[in-house]
This record gives sequence, C-alpha cells and structure tokens, in this order.
Amino acid sequence: MYCAEAHKTLKQFKAIHQDEVALVYKHFPLSSVHHQAMAAAKAAWAAGQQGKFWQYRNALFSHQDQLGEAFYVDVAKNLNFNLTR
Repeated sequence: MYCAEAHKTLKQFKAIHQDEVALVYKHFPLSSVHHQAMAAAKAAWAAGQQGKFWQYRNALFSHQDQLGEAFYVDVAKNLNFNLTR
C-alpha cells in the first residue's frame, strides 16, 4: 500500500530532520482503496484521545496486513489503553 511506503519515508525523514520540522497528521481514510481505512482512522483517533496517537499510528502502518478489530484491540492493550474509555 502507498500509505505504508509513505510511512517509511516520513519516518526516515523525521529521524534526520526532527529538530527542523513538525509532522501534522490529518485523517483522510480512503475507504474505496482500503476496506479497513475508516476503522483504522477511528482507532487511531481514539488512541489520540489517550495521548498515544503516534505509537498507535506507527503500529497500524507497520502491520497493515493485520488490520482488523482483533489487531486494533491487541495494539490498544499493548499500549495500556483504558479500553472502556
């Protein structure tokens, strides 16, 4: 997927230029391209509500072949989310 490739490039760029740039993320789920796009965007938004957006986002883009409800919950548990929240 294109998003996974862009994620790799941005990660490398940010590592080199971390003191020079700020990355601002805007959700734009392309549901017509990826059937899990909207669910992944909602899960990442929920992660942001608990202060762990970037960690969650990194997990999503690093494991795009595993996206689905079970994966979203597993990542949330690994990041110590309050799941009832």
